[in-house]
Amino acid sequence: MTFSVDPGLTLATKGDTAYRDRFELVFRRNANRPNEQWQADHTLLDLAVLGKEQSAVRPWLTIFAVFMGGPNAEQTALALHQAINPKTSPPWPISGLPDILYSDHGSDFTCVRLERVCLDAYVRLIHSRPGVPQGRGKIEPFYRTITTELLPHLPGHVPHDTNGELASDPALTLEQLDRIVEKFIVDEDNIRQHSETIQAPVESRRAPPWSSSRSD
Repeated sequence: MTFSVDPGLTLATKGDTAYRDRFELVFRRNANRPNEQWQADHTLLDLAVLGKEQSAVRPWLTIFAVFMGGPNAEQTALALHQAINPKTSPPWPISGLPDILYSDHGSDFTCVRLERVCLDAYVRLIHSRPGVPQGRGKIEPFYRTITTELLPHLPGHVPHDTNGELASDPALTLEQLDRIVEKFIVDEDNIRQHSETIQAPVESRRAPPWSSSRSD
């Protein structure tokens, strides 16, 4: 049996957050050209690698930089540097400056350092509304792909339903994981046709290094 829910009742009994999550229309941010807008976020990987003294450490992934320790302004700046500059891998011809950098309200995204970098590079920094993750929907599918298609096949995998228990002993260093993630992006994810754009990401994101609309 299916029952319709009165939006006003949801608002009155469960509050504005529950109302928004159920009834509010989600605005999908779609770029009209490469480098028009980028999104940035972090995720703790379901994987353990070998840290200092061969201890098991779960690394973080920021598209695209793999590192240990929590997200901070330095790691975010390094990921942005990686994204902007030409890649050393010829099959990954993606670089340039974005017109817009879109992120949440994490301390590394709201710090003076990142604001200064964006100001100097003529990049417009936009933060999503606090507590409203719906607008940041472009990164989550990629993280889900990494989580379901790559990590389960690597040593040190941490399945979701094991309360952090490892399925196998870690064997990779952070540097080895970095190369594996890059290879997965270049050789698999970037050449797979997207269901909405009907293009492979490597084609839809290929662009001259600098936007034609950017000021000199």
